[in-house]
Amino acid sequence: MTLRERKRQRTKERIQDEAFRLVQQDGFDATTIESIAEAAEVSPSTVYRYFGTKEGVLLWDELEPPSWEVLQEELEDRAPLDALLATFERVMQFGFHVPDEEMRARVRLIFELPQLRSAFRDALADYEREFAAVITERTDVGRLEARVIAVVAIGTFAAVIEDWALAPDEQPFAAVAAANLAALRDILNAT
Repeated sequence: MTLRERKRQRTKERIQDEAFRLVQQDGFDATTIESIAEAAEVSPSTVYRYFGTKEGVLLWDELEPPSWEVLQEELEDRAPLDALLATFERVMQFGFHVPDEEMRARVRLIFELPQLRSAFRDALADYEREFAAVITERTDVGRLEARVIAVVAIGTFAAVIEDWALAPDEQPFAAVAAANLAALRDILNAT
């Protein structure tokens, strides 16, 4: 990652951190792009340029950029579904820029607020289409099969995130993700 990319990443993280702080303090409806920008010490146009919407700020996934690179690497040596699962396993090793307890609170907020829950579901559908397109471009798998593979993988990942965030025990995310991906592999290998 270049210096410019690292600076952009840190700016995005600061904007998102402030957005979550403001939503938890003032509520979703009272938090505006302008208030987020002011708290993060950037212009509103920077927030719009990086995220597009308030929901986009709160749903931004800092692990997304490396996941596309990792997926392309994994598709060179693995079948598509196995490549997606290996991608998730590798990307989880990067970790989030905030501690697990803060990430858990953020994910809980996403599932508690109807506006964010709906936007999260829309984002998952976008990821499914994007992953399917990468699979179709990089392999000889057909469009429908690629979409099914992406739906299974993204659906599993979404379920892991939700279960982890809402579970009463506070296990580390990486451990929960690894256990669930291993369980999915076992299920797939049994069929």
